[in-house]
Amino acid sequence: MRNTLLLLAIIAALCLPALAEESIAGAGDFSGTVVLWFSGTSVTAQVGGEIALSGTLTVDGVDTAFTAEGTVTGSGVGDTNTLALGAWVTFVSHGTLATDTPITLRGGIELTTDSLDLSSETAGSGTGTLHVAVTVSGETQYLSGTVTGLASGGFVPPDDPTTMQMTGTGTFTLVATPAPPEDVSPSDQGSVGSSTDDGVPLPWKLDTWPEDMRKQLIDLMGEE
Repeated sequence: MRNTLLLLAIIAALCLPALAEESIAGAGDFSGTVVLWFSGTSVTAQVGGEIALSGTLTVDGVDTAFTAEGTVTGSGVGDTNTLALGAWVTFVSHGTLATDTPITLRGGIELTTDSLDLSSETAGSGTGTLHVAVTVSGETQYLSGTVTGLASGGFVPPDDPTTMQMTGTGTFTLVATPAPPEDVSPSDQGSVGSSTDDGVPLPWKLDTWPEDMRKQLIDLMGEE
């Protein structure tokens, strides 16, 4: 059923990453819930879940293992006729390096129709654009990369009888490197909302993000 595939693809978008000062590569697990509202062929979704991450942070050529756990929240929109889909999620995750140094990961991911693989009735996969801020020892580095996830799940009795609800689990891989400062110019920052309330510039163009999700990501960055 195409509706199911669209919703599982939204779950796959929740397979979020972790990043680092020079580069990061890793994998993880996800579990979460998608609550759906239907209006004709249009679908609106609210998503939430938990993630567990592990991988390698590479700083100045030195690899250090890390683990982190956290939560994700977000929203998605879709059309069951055209299979058009967009999903945006933010996440925050706390953990430690192998040296017991604390690490915090804050960021967001965007998934669109072009990146989806709806190949079965019980699973969906997708590749998304990743933006993440990694904080270690009081220093924050901004990275960009990709996350690829595979999710499976199914419908469950909804908490709200006016909605439909799915639960799912997934696995994912990720890779990220420092965000090039030329991604967004100072003149663009105000127009695309890519600076925090206290004026810290973010090196990402966020003009394809819905206003509410863009604000959610920017507010998250301001919590560092």
